[in-house]
Amino acid sequence: MKTFLNWFQTKSGSSYLVLFFGFVLTTLVITNFVSERASISVTKLLDQHTQLQAEATFNVVEQFVDNRIKILNEIAISPIVVSSVMGLDVTGANLADHLTNLTILGEKEAITVANFNGDIIYPLPQKGQKLADWTSTIDHVETDFILNIAKRRQEHFFQIAVPIKYNGLTEGAIVLDIRSHSIESLIKNTIENHIYEVLIKDLQGHVFATNDLKKYRSISNAELLDKSLVVQFYISREGELQEKSEYINRIGTSLIIGMSICFVILVMLIRSILISPLQKLAHSQKRLKHSEERYQLAIQGSNDGIWDWDFNDDSLYLSPRFLDMLEIAYDENTPTIRYSMAQIFNDFVHADDKENNRNALKRHLETNVPYDFDVRMGNGVKPYRYFRVRGIVQRNEAGRAIRMAGSLSDIDELRRQQLELENALKMAKSASKAKTEFLANMSHEIRTPMNGVLGSLQVLQRMELPEAAHQLVDTGIISSQSLLAIINDILDLSKIESNNVSLEMLPTDVVELMQTVKSEFALAASQKKLDLNFSADPNMHKMWIVDPVRIKQIITNLCSNAVKFTGNGSVKISLNEQNECLVISVTDTGIGLSNEQLGKLFNRFEQADSSTTRKYGGTGLGLAISKKLAEIMGGDIEAISEENRGSCFTLRIPAKKSTLEKVKRAEKELDKAPDITGKVILLAEDNKINQTIFCSIVKPTNAIIDVANDGVEAVIAVNTRLPEMIFMDIQMPNMDGVEACAKIKAQFPHIPIIALTANVMNDDVKSIWIMALTLISLSR
Repeated sequence: MKTFLNWFQTKSGSSYLVLFFGFVLTTLVITNFVSERASISVTKLLDQHTQLQAEATFNVVEQFVDNRIKILNEIAISPIVVSSVMGLDVTGANLADHLTNLTILGEKEAITVANFNGDIIYPLPQKGQKLADWTSTIDHVETDFILNIAKRRQEHFFQIAVPIKYNGLTEGAIVLDIRSHSIESLIKNTIENHIYEVLIKDLQGHVFATNDLKKYRSISNAELLDKSLVVQFYISREGELQEKSEYINRIGTSLIIGMSICFVILVMLIRSILISPLQKLAHSQKRLKHSEERYQLAIQGSNDGIWDWDFNDDSLYLSPRFLDMLEIAYDENTPTIRYSMAQIFNDFVHADDKENNRNALKRHLETNVPYDFDVRMGNGVKPYRYFRVRGIVQRNEAGRAIRMAGSLSDIDELRRQQLELENALKMAKSASKAKTEFLANMSHEIRTPMNGVLGSLQVLQRMELPEAAHQLVDTGIISSQSLLAIINDILDLSKIESNNVSLEMLPTDVVELMQTVKSEFALAASQKKLDLNFSADPNMHKMWIVDPVRIKQIITNLCSNAVKFTGNGSVKISLNEQNECLVISVTDTGIGLSNEQLGKLFNRFEQADSSTTRKYGGTGLGLAISKKLAEIMGGDIEAISEENRGSCFTLRIPAKKSTLEKVKRAEKELDKAPDITGKVILLAEDNKINQTIFCSIVKPTNAIIDVANDGVEAVIAVNTRLPEMIFMDIQMPNMDGVEACAKIKAQFPHIPIIALTANVMNDDVKSIWIMALTLISLSR
């Protein structure tokens, strides 16, 4: 003991004693302060790093989906897509041409387009194929899109559905199936070491999870894209404890080594306690920087520019991608350039868009209206390009705006395509309008002399003529009616092509309707010695809600062809119901058709072959019109035929049964003209032939007929001799019938006026109805 004490009194012993006490003191300091604080600091840094990793993952997922939603929305508002789902005059080929070669951010993705009923119209679907059930709420959800997570071949993919709207109403949906990037590949860098794991859940309850999460702890979660996705970020409990244990073990090891070796250990302790944690701190900072770089890379990969406006100093941060889009020069080593919002408006925004952009920004700041605006921007050197600017404001607790951030997307190509489509649509509408006006004028000009011919023949038919003359008159009437039918076919075709056909759905006795058709062809069939038969299922319902005029038009055309092309044998009309559909068949034993002829049977202006036209006549329009009318009513026409054996044409029309009883109509035939001797009838008509025919038809009534050649004379005639009735032509020189009716009704509202016109186009008829209703309201 004395020796030991003497050793401590030596310089060496004193040094060791000092070292010992210094070691003890150092150990206490390290244990109580340095080690604890270093552990706390490292823990905080690890937590911060984990949180940044989670936020970076959230942003990658959100940017990835949001960019595709924006592109999908632009596609959804394109006129060709909207027209296709609404059933307008846009063919499926046009839609296919528009979408087939379309790429989404450079990738070819699967795109599906469906109408309001969910029927897929692109790509060409299987019969009855509809959209998946998860898209069914697209027309009444509050958001402008629906997200879905789909699993294919052990991988998960995002699916996006966006509504196709017209005038604020949902007319269909467009679905993007993202197949180029799986969710696993999107977050591969985050989950590859299994320290972090991610869970993604959509509103339909579909869940994507990278691993069994029982051994993981939830770090952060976020509701992305208007709460359409819930993303949760996890860290491995074992990995977290293991990483923290590493620091604790190193500190403990340093203390043990320091206690074993005096000065060297003390130096090592100093290095271990002070230097090593700093190295770890530097390593953590390096990892943090790497996460930030990864975040920046994700932003750049989104192809959008980022801007951040600080209201405190009116500075505006612009990302490198933003600067590249506007071709603003910057140093790659220090790419951050700060502008003010006023500079952006003055230097880069097109003069015509500045005021609108300022107003949109003002509305967002004052009323939180979404800031989403299309604007033309450029650096003044190259032509302006179209960009989409989006942003959202951040406010403090007092509600004052302190910051605003957003993105800049280049939509120049899409916008210019949209403008080209709009111009093309305007030109198409203008051409369609010119065509309609031409047909209306031609219809009027042709019908006017035709009415003269047909009216003259009908007047002659009433006269006592020799039998041969009567036969010639009857032949002339039939020929005139045939010519009029051809004119009607051409006009019907025009109406169909311009989607101008309207249906009048009425409770109809379909059995009686078919019997009427049969009676109309009885004489023609008898003349050719054909058996014309009609049969109906005795158990079928008779009253159906249909358009009787259009159905009769179709069956009349089919019967006309059957009688025309049947030399001997029979023609049979059959009627029955199948699965809420009316099924009407016309079967004949005529010349039949080959398979090649069947292929072009429903083409416009075509018949089976040229010899058919020479032998039997016809324009080749009847079947084309009939098939189109059937399709407009939701049905179809099928043809089965065999050469020299006959044909069978079947019309199928979906219809509802009517609960109404058959309406009995009182029929009264006039054996002779009514006697209205002394009554004054005024005819306003500029065509001399029509004047003559009208007077001849009305002459047996013994009425006094005054004739006016235009609207001016009609107004004067009414004031001169007050008529009991007026027949008014609509189209007349000097003053037309509409203006003349208005003047007459203003003075004599009680006089009935009957409009006469050769115009049959829907727009013309509609305008006459509007005029009539207006005059009725004025006369009350």
